[in-house]
Amino acid sequence: MRNGLSVLVVFGLVGACSALVQDFLLQWGAGVVTDVLPRQGVYLTGQKAFVIGQLVAFLPMVAFSCVVGALTVPWAIRFYQMSQTDEGVRWDGVIAFGFERWKHVIWPYTQATLAIQLGSIVVVPGVLFALFYAFVGPVAALDEEVKRPLARSTKLTRGRRGRLFRAGLLFSPWVLWYGLVGVYESTAWGVPAVIGLGVLDEFFSLLLFLIAFQMYEERMHELRALLAARRNDDGDSAEPE
Repeated sequence: MRNGLSVLVVFGLVGACSALVQDFLLQWGAGVVTDVLPRQGVYLTGQKAFVIGQLVAFLPMVAFSCVVGALTVPWAIRFYQMSQTDEGVRWDGVIAFGFERWKHVIWPYTQATLAIQLGSIVVVPGVLFALFYAFVGPVAALDEEVKRPLARSTKLTRGRRGRLFRAGLLFSPWVLWYGLVGVYESTAWGVPAVIGLGVLDEFFSLLLFLIAFQMYEERMHELRALLAARRNDDGDSAEPE
Protein backbone atom coordinates (compact mmCIF):
# COMPACT_ATOMS: atom_id res chain seq x y z
CA MET A 1 0.00 0.00 0.00
CA ARG A 2 1.60 3.22 -1.14
CA ASN A 3 1.95 5.69 1.73
CA GLY A 4 -0.02 3.30 3.94
CA LEU A 5 2.61 3.74 6.64
CA SER A 6 1.79 7.45 6.82
CA VAL A 7 -1.84 6.65 7.54
CA LEU A 8 -0.87 4.19 10.26
CA VAL A 9 1.32 6.90 11.80
CA VAL A 10 -1.74 9.16 11.89
CA PHE A 11 -3.74 6.51 13.73
CA GLY A 12 -0.82 6.00 16.09
CA LEU A 13 -0.76 9.71 16.89
CA VAL A 14 -4.51 9.61 17.51
CA GLY A 15 -4.04 6.73 19.93
CA ALA A 16 -1.21 8.53 21.74
CA CYS A 17 -3.14 11.78 22.08
CA SER A 18 -6.29 9.96 23.19
CA ALA A 19 -4.35 8.06 25.86
CA LEU A 20 -2.76 11.24 27.18
CA VAL A 21 -6.13 13.02 27.34
CA GLN A 22 -7.71 10.01 29.05
CA ASP A 23 -4.87 9.88 31.57
CA PHE A 24 -5.28 13.60 32.26
CA LEU A 25 -9.04 13.25 32.79
CA LEU A 26 -8.59 10.29 35.14
CA GLN A 27 -6.09 12.24 37.20
CA TRP A 28 -8.39 15.26 37.11
CA GLY A 29 -11.30 13.14 38.39
CA ALA A 30 -9.12 11.82 41.20
CA GLY A 31 -8.04 15.38 41.98
CA VAL A 32 -11.64 16.48 42.35
CA VAL A 33 -12.09 13.81 45.03
CA THR A 34 -8.83 14.46 46.88
CA ASP A 35 -8.57 18.26 46.54
CA VAL A 36 -11.83 19.93 45.53
CA LEU A 37 -14.40 17.98 47.56
CA PRO A 38 -12.47 18.21 50.86
CA ARG A 39 -12.61 22.00 50.59
CA GLN A 40 -16.39 21.65 50.59
CA GLY A 41 -16.25 19.42 53.65
CA VAL A 42 -16.70 16.17 51.72
CA TYR A 43 -14.09 13.51 52.49
CA LEU A 44 -14.00 10.23 50.58
CA THR A 45 -11.57 7.36 50.93
CA GLY A 46 -10.93 3.92 49.50
CA GLN A 47 -13.26 2.40 46.96
CA LYS A 48 -15.83 5.17 47.27
CA ALA A 49 -13.21 7.79 46.36
CA PHE A 50 -12.10 5.72 43.34
CA VAL A 51 -15.67 5.26 42.06
CA ILE A 52 -16.58 8.94 42.44
CA GLY A 53 -13.38 9.96 40.68
CA GLN A 54 -14.27 7.64 37.79
CA LEU A 55 -17.78 9.06 37.55
CA VAL A 56 -16.45 12.63 37.48
CA ALA A 57 -14.11 11.76 34.62
CA PHE A 58 -16.63 9.57 32.74
CA LEU A 59 -18.63 12.18 30.80
CA PRO A 60 -15.62 14.21 29.57
CA MET A 61 -13.89 10.98 28.57
CA VAL A 62 -16.92 9.75 26.62
CA ALA A 63 -17.39 13.16 24.98
CA PHE A 64 -13.75 13.23 23.88
CA SER A 65 -13.83 9.64 22.60
CA CYS A 66 -16.97 10.39 20.56
CA VAL A 67 -15.44 13.48 18.95
CA VAL A 68 -12.27 11.55 18.04
CA GLY A 69 -14.17 8.40 17.04
CA ALA A 70 -16.37 10.35 14.64
CA LEU A 71 -13.16 11.31 12.82
CA THR A 72 -11.32 8.00 12.97
CA VAL A 73 -14.32 5.99 11.70
CA PRO A 74 -14.41 7.71 8.27
CA TRP A 75 -10.60 7.76 8.26
CA ALA A 76 -10.56 3.98 8.69
CA ILE A 77 -13.22 3.55 6.00
CA ARG A 78 -11.30 5.61 3.46
CA PHE A 79 -8.06 3.88 4.45
CA TYR A 80 -9.65 0.49 3.75
CA GLN A 81 -11.22 1.63 0.45
CA MET A 82 -7.98 3.11 -0.85
CA SER A 83 -6.01 0.04 0.20
CA GLN A 84 -8.17 -2.03 -2.17
CA THR A 85 -7.21 0.07 -5.22
CA ASP A 86 -4.11 0.10 -7.42
CA GLU A 87 -3.47 3.76 -6.55
CA GLY A 88 -2.77 2.90 -2.92
CA VAL A 89 -3.41 4.92 0.22
CA ARG A 90 -3.08 8.71 0.25
CA TRP A 91 -3.07 10.14 3.75
CA ASP A 92 -4.39 13.52 2.57
CA GLY A 93 -7.43 11.80 1.05
CA VAL A 94 -8.01 9.81 4.23
CA ILE A 95 -7.84 12.88 6.48
CA ALA A 96 -9.99 15.02 4.16
CA PHE A 97 -12.72 12.38 4.01
CA GLY A 98 -12.80 12.20 7.82
CA PHE A 99 -13.33 15.93 8.26
CA GLU A 100 -15.90 15.96 5.46
CA ARG A 101 -18.00 13.17 6.98
CA TRP A 102 -17.49 14.06 10.66
CA LYS A 103 -20.72 16.02 11.03
CA HIS A 104 -22.73 13.09 9.65
CA VAL A 105 -21.09 10.56 11.97
CA ILE A 106 -20.81 12.40 15.29
CA TRP A 107 -24.42 12.18 16.52
CA PRO A 108 -25.23 8.54 15.65
CA TYR A 109 -21.74 7.50 16.82
CA THR A 110 -22.33 9.29 20.13
CA GLN A 111 -25.72 7.63 20.57
CA ALA A 112 -24.24 4.20 19.90
CA THR A 113 -21.26 4.81 22.20
CA LEU A 114 -23.45 5.96 25.09
CA ALA A 115 -25.75 2.96 24.67
CA ILE A 116 -22.78 0.56 24.68
CA GLN A 117 -21.04 2.27 27.60
CA LEU A 118 -24.16 2.40 29.79
CA GLY A 119 -25.18 -1.11 28.76
CA SER A 120 -21.74 -2.39 29.72
CA ILE A 121 -22.52 -1.61 33.35
CA VAL A 122 -24.58 -4.81 33.31
CA VAL A 123 -22.35 -6.43 30.62
CA VAL A 124 -24.95 -8.26 28.49
CA PRO A 125 -26.82 -5.17 27.20
CA GLY A 126 -23.48 -3.60 26.33
CA VAL A 127 -22.49 -6.63 24.25
CA LEU A 128 -25.86 -6.65 22.49
CA PHE A 129 -25.69 -2.93 21.69
CA ALA A 130 -22.14 -3.38 20.38
CA LEU A 131 -23.40 -6.07 18.00
CA PHE A 132 -26.50 -4.11 16.94
CA TYR A 133 -24.56 -0.90 16.28
CA ALA A 134 -21.41 -2.37 14.73
CA PHE A 135 -22.34 -0.83 11.35
CA VAL A 136 -23.42 2.61 12.62
CA GLY A 137 -20.16 4.27 11.54
CA PRO A 138 -20.20 2.99 7.95
CA VAL A 139 -23.93 3.71 7.58
CA ALA A 140 -23.56 7.29 8.83
CA ALA A 141 -20.38 7.95 6.86
CA LEU A 142 -21.40 6.44 3.51
CA ASP A 143 -25.18 6.81 3.20
CA GLU A 144 -26.56 10.34 3.60
CA GLU A 145 -30.09 9.19 2.77
CA VAL A 146 -30.41 7.05 5.90
CA LYS A 147 -32.26 9.03 8.57
CA ARG A 148 -31.91 6.50 11.40
CA PRO A 149 -28.40 5.00 11.30
CA LEU A 150 -28.85 3.03 14.54
CA ALA A 151 -31.99 1.32 13.28
CA ARG A 152 -30.33 0.73 9.92
CA SER A 153 -27.29 -0.85 11.58
CA THR A 154 -29.50 -3.11 13.69
CA LYS A 155 -31.21 -4.28 10.52
CA LEU A 156 -28.00 -4.84 8.56
CA THR A 157 -26.22 -6.77 11.31
CA ARG A 158 -28.84 -9.52 11.26
CA GLY A 159 -27.12 -12.69 10.14
CA ARG A 160 -23.70 -11.17 10.94
CA ARG A 161 -23.88 -10.91 14.73
CA GLY A 162 -22.39 -14.34 15.36
CA ARG A 163 -19.33 -13.47 13.27
CA LEU A 164 -19.10 -10.05 14.89
CA PHE A 165 -19.25 -11.64 18.34
CA ARG A 166 -16.50 -14.14 17.48
CA ALA A 167 -14.33 -11.31 16.13
CA GLY A 168 -14.90 -9.39 19.35
CA LEU A 169 -13.88 -12.41 21.40
CA LEU A 170 -10.44 -12.35 19.78
CA PHE A 171 -9.84 -8.88 21.18
CA SER A 172 -11.70 -9.31 24.47
CA PRO A 173 -8.59 -10.23 26.55
CA TRP A 174 -6.95 -6.97 25.52
CA VAL A 175 -10.14 -4.90 25.93
CA LEU A 176 -10.74 -6.27 29.43
CA TRP A 177 -7.13 -5.91 30.55
CA TYR A 178 -6.67 -2.41 29.15
CA GLY A 179 -10.05 -1.15 30.36
CA LEU A 180 -9.82 -2.61 33.85
CA VAL A 181 -6.07 -2.59 34.55
CA GLY A 182 -3.81 -1.10 31.91
CA VAL A 183 -5.42 2.31 31.64
CA TYR A 184 -4.97 2.86 35.38
CA GLU A 185 -1.62 1.16 35.93
CA SER A 186 -0.02 2.97 33.01
CA THR A 187 -0.26 6.23 34.96
CA ALA A 188 2.09 4.81 37.58
CA TRP A 189 4.36 3.39 34.89
CA GLY A 190 4.90 6.80 33.30
CA VAL A 191 4.09 8.74 30.13
CA PRO A 192 5.85 6.31 27.73
CA ALA A 193 3.62 3.49 29.03
CA VAL A 194 0.51 5.66 28.68
CA ILE A 195 1.39 6.48 25.08
CA GLY A 196 2.51 2.97 24.17
CA LEU A 197 -0.62 1.29 25.48
CA GLY A 198 -2.78 4.00 23.90
CA VAL A 199 -1.22 3.42 20.48
CA LEU A 200 -1.63 -0.34 20.84
CA ASP A 201 -5.27 0.08 21.83
CA GLU A 202 -5.89 2.32 18.82
CA PHE A 203 -4.43 -0.26 16.44
CA PHE A 204 -6.50 -3.06 17.97
CA SER A 205 -9.61 -0.89 17.68
CA LEU A 206 -8.74 -0.11 14.07
CA LEU A 207 -8.29 -3.78 13.23
CA LEU A 208 -11.58 -4.75 14.85
CA PHE A 209 -13.39 -1.94 13.04
CA LEU A 210 -11.94 -2.99 9.68
CA ILE A 211 -13.15 -6.56 10.28
CA ALA A 212 -16.66 -5.21 10.95
CA PHE A 213 -16.47 -2.90 7.94
CA GLN A 214 -15.59 -5.80 5.68
CA MET A 215 -18.73 -7.57 6.92
CA TYR A 216 -20.70 -4.39 6.18
CA GLU A 217 -19.32 -4.32 2.65
CA GLU A 218 -20.30 -7.97 2.16
CA ARG A 219 -23.81 -7.24 3.43
CA MET A 220 -24.25 -4.26 1.09
CA HIS A 221 -22.98 -6.31 -1.85
CA GLU A 222 -25.59 -8.96 -1.09
CA LEU A 223 -28.35 -6.34 -0.87
CA ARG A 224 -27.33 -4.71 -4.16
CA ALA A 225 -27.25 -8.09 -5.90
CA LEU A 226 -30.68 -9.02 -4.50
CA LEU A 227 -32.10 -5.63 -5.47
CA ALA A 228 -30.75 -5.99 -9.01
CA ALA A 229 -32.31 -9.45 -9.27
CA ARG A 230 -35.68 -8.14 -8.11
CA ARG A 231 -35.54 -5.29 -10.59
CA ASN A 232 -34.86 -7.75 -13.37
CA ASP A 233 -37.80 -9.89 -12.25
CA ASP A 234 -40.53 -7.32 -11.67
CA GLY A 235 -39.04 -3.80 -11.90
CA ASP A 236 -39.46 -3.21 -8.16
CA SER A 237 -36.93 -0.56 -7.07
CA ALA A 238 -37.62 -0.73 -3.36
CA GLU A 239 -34.71 -1.92 -1.21
CA PRO A 240 -35.18 -5.46 0.10
CA GLU A 241 -35.65 -6.05 3.77
